[in-house]
Amino acid sequence: MWAYHCRLEGNRVIWADEPGRWRQEAKDDKIFFEIVGTGEQLRIIKTPVNGPTTQEVFDRDKILGH
Repeated sequence: MWAYHCRLEGNRVIWADEPGRWRQEAKDDKIFFEIVGTGEQLRIIKTPVNGPTTQEVFDRDKILGH
């Protein structure tokens, strides 16, 4: 079983595995989020240190299990 901690700084997601360090150093990937439209979707944006930025959109109902 894996456990993670996360916190938000503005629209940035900072995370750490348990036990582990917070992923907030310059060498770490950056993960951001944004609410799409009127809140029916959530976009996750991952910006790796080396590589292209990727985005994934999730439907609100699926996230909340409705």
